[in-house]
Amino acid sequence: MVSKKKKKVKIAKRRAQSELKRKKKKKLRLIKNTSGNNVSYMERPSFSDMEAPDGFRPVSISQAMMEYARPVMEKGENQGIEDMNLAMNAGMLLWNYTISLEDGDEDRKMKKEIIRLLAKEFDMSKSDAGLFLEKMIERKEHLFPKDIQPKHAMTMFIRKELTHLITGFNYNKIDFSSSPIPPDREDREMVESIQRMDQYITGGADYDKWEDHYFEMEEKCGNRFELWLKEKGHEEYCENFPFYTETYLNFVYRYNHDDLTTLKSITPEYLEEFFTDHVLRKVIIEPYEYTFFPPAMKLLYKFLSEKGYIDDCTALTGIIDEMEPHFIEILRKRFG
Repeated sequence: MVSKKKKKVKIAKRRAQSELKRKKKKKLRLIKNTSGNNVSYMERPSFSDMEAPDGFRPVSISQAMMEYARPVMEKGENQGIEDMNLAMNAGMLLWNYTISLEDGDEDRKMKKEIIRLLAKEFDMSKSDAGLFLEKMIERKEHLFPKDIQPKHAMTMFIRKELTHLITGFNYNKIDFSSSPIPPDREDREMVESIQRMDQYITGGADYDKWEDHYFEMEEKCGNRFELWLKEKGHEEYCENFPFYTETYLNFVYRYNHDDLTTLKSITPEYLEEFFTDHVLRKVIIEPYEYTFFPPAMKLLYKFLSEKGYIDDCTALTGIIDEMEPHFIEILRKRFG
């Protein structure tokens, strides 16, 4: 069982990550190319297709930073720091400092700032803070040897510090055939909010026009989905599954696709892209937690079907069923 303290810290870290993601405000618009709209794309292989040297695995830059900063985050947990953004900021400073060393351009001012920050936030002496800094420099060299790094600017190879046992999700815990829960007023408002989002997308509206509405819709959907999980007797998934489905909503509505894509109209090709590239590239969680994505998405569609957004979800959940074994094999290759 996870202790209440660890669970609280885990939630705080996840919220901090979500907040950083929102602050970036990447205006990646879901619109067709027209003569007046020049969209440039950077060709890159799917994350699942990238081959790393033996003993290493590919990670995005953001994942690399989070993995590197793990000792800092753990210190924050041990010190009872509830605002995990403080630990994240310290980790980013350390990361940037090690890069300056690799480039042969040490930033002494940054070094002093890091030691001061570590001493203040983690109740360390300046001497201990300096030793911790040295260990973090060694950690960067160990995890990310410079001579094996790929040419892809947004990808790195990280050493596998641990191997993980990846097993499929235990579906015996979920009853998909339970009686439907009819929609109430708030459920109908949520459905209307999603439908309005769909209209923005199919109408080719600019991102600026629907950004605020998207986040309102995302929050409504997450809150109602969480309540539905509780009402269905799936309380153990109430913390995590809304987070996974938020990632899916982001992929569907806030990233460039060649076609006008909504929750209803997403194609098998884009679902495959979500599992084989987007999730692996964008999401930072424990390896075993990736296996929760397929069941979370299937339950989301079951939920949306019961609430009246989609008439029949079996076609989409069936596609996810077919893709799930391949996704598990990818995870075993990456983390096993």
